[in-house]
Amino acid sequence: MDCESFQLIQVASGAKSLRSLRYNETFHPVVGPMIEARGLHVVQHRFIERAMKNPQIPFVIWDVGLGAAANAIAILEVFRDQEIAVPVELHSFDRNLEALDFALKHAAELGYFSGWEELVATFLKEGVVQFRNVTWKRQSGDFRERVFDLEIPAPQSVIFDPYSPASNPELWTVEIFSALRKRVGEAPCLVTSYSRSTSVRTTFLVAGWFVGKGAATGEKQETTLVASTLSLLEQPLERSWLERVAKSGAPGPLTNGMGEKRSATEVAEGLQEHPQFNSIHAKESKTKEILK
Repeated sequence: MDCESFQLIQVASGAKSLRSLRYNETFHPVVGPMIEARGLHVVQHRFIERAMKNPQIPFVIWDVGLGAAANAIAILEVFRDQEIAVPVELHSFDRNLEALDFALKHAAELGYFSGWEELVATFLKEGVVQFRNVTWKRQSGDFRERVFDLEIPAPQSVIFDPYSPASNPELWTVEIFSALRKRVGEAPCLVTSYSRSTSVRTTFLVAGWFVGKGAATGEKQETTLVASTLSLLEQPLERSWLERVAKSGAPGPLTNGMGEKRSATEVAEGLQEHPQFNSIHAKESKTKEILK
């Protein structure tokens, strides 16, 4: 493993984190790994509450962008502190284990591995570990292919935390978001993302998701919370947000490079018929959720 691809740095909060030298990006910048993992991802997914709604079926979480495993450990903390009988499957996706291997070798400096070192070492070696009611599995390879793997159960929660669209554009496309939406189907699912860009939000909408404002983290006053059903969002983007799309220099949607580019005005007009912004459709969608 090419551990020279990473270095330890101290972020503004004083916490230690990793920086990718290959992509020139810092993991969990400003506030550090665990504050961001807990506040941006764990809290918003309400794992315990949502898992208990259907205790007869496994609650499946996709961790897209395993990286140095801060998000995964934050999830394990939840089920350590509030043990429930519902079986949980945590599937962590990444092309390789370079970041995690580097991080574990610097566990003392990073801090958040404390008490988890043996479990993570086993995960690195064997690709699967059991912790109480949680089965943590590694899913290696290209997510553009793994998203279609029907042997991996569809998620009820997705931590979407790969490298940024600038560094890793192939994972932020309408094709990927549409494939993920298709895997979820009619089931309730939440997706958290650190991005708040207009183009990323537009891409999720075009792919069939509902999009809302997510929790603040670091220097960002808001992030993005995505759902398969409108009722899961406490702060859905309102129709007035389309005015921002119409004025944007990069309105999206992000694609794999194929297809005709549309103007910001055309993109905004196209989104007006999305159920989230079409008052008639939105009302019907909300009614259906209430009646379930």
